[in-house]
Amino acid sequence: MSDRDVLARHVAAAIERHRGVAAYLGLVAEAVPPHERGPWRRMAEAVAAGDVAAGVEAARRATACWIPLIASAPGDHRLEARILQAATRPPRGGGPLAALGLALAAVTLSSVLTLLFTSVVLPVFEALFDDFGMRLPWLTRITLAVGPTARRGWPLAVAAMVLGGVGWWFLVRQAPRRACAAADFTRALARLIAGGVAYDDAIVLAARVADAPPVDPADPARPLTYAAVAALDAPPAAAAVLLDAVADCHDDRARAGSSIGEWFIGPLAVATIGVLVGLAVIALFLPLVQVVSNLS
Repeated sequence: MSDRDVLARHVAAAIERHRGVAAYLGLVAEAVPPHERGPWRRMAEAVAAGDVAAGVEAARRATACWIPLIASAPGDHRLEARILQAATRPPRGGGPLAALGLALAAVTLSSVLTLLFTSVVLPVFEALFDDFGMRLPWLTRITLAVGPTARRGWPLAVAAMVLGGVGWWFLVRQAPRRACAAADFTRALARLIAGGVAYDDAIVLAARVADAPPVDPADPARPLTYAAVAALDAPPAAAAVLLDAVADCHDDRARAGSSIGEWFIGPLAVATIGVLVGLAVIALFLPLVQVVSNLS
């Protein structure tokens, strides 16, 4: 039986069992943020109409929304709570937009400080050194040479900084992706096993939640971990508890990876600016120290 056949069979059974929650699904669809409403609306409409084909198509596009229905028995009083939990799952970290905002803020600050330094500060020191007509240290000559170059090529410098910020955002977004997939897979697997779904079918459906290719417990590969395979050896009730614990571990890893990446942008920008400013101060005041030494 193909993965789509497994999904269709369970979606058809879920629609037949839970026609009564269609109104609640509609309320949930209206309560979630606008960019998340589509999957819940399609599910609510398919359940209300008893349309299995529409339900299968909706589940194919957003399998995670259907896990509470698939994993719940008829009349299960916990179904509404499970639906609400699935719809209001807290984000891991600040999210990609937060990381992008921090990266662009760091780029903007660096660009403004660099332009002010090269346009305002360096010309004053350059005129001062010309008046003295003294031989400048190599570090000072390099620093003064940066000024005209930066003033002429500041659009390229800003573009390079923006690309660096976007690149950092991309790394922050991609870093926890494997842990997120493992967490989503293992959490869905725990819900399905607790709901009495056969292990083979549960693995197929959980793989769809994580948007992963089919996995084989005999040869575990991400997002199916060895810890999850070991949990599956226990009775269903115990296996569900163990799988939830494994999913919590993956969630912690994903949040930690995302939070560290977002947090590191600020200190990295401050450290970079601090090093550059420190070198510039040393370079510009070295000749003044020489002048004071000669005068004394």
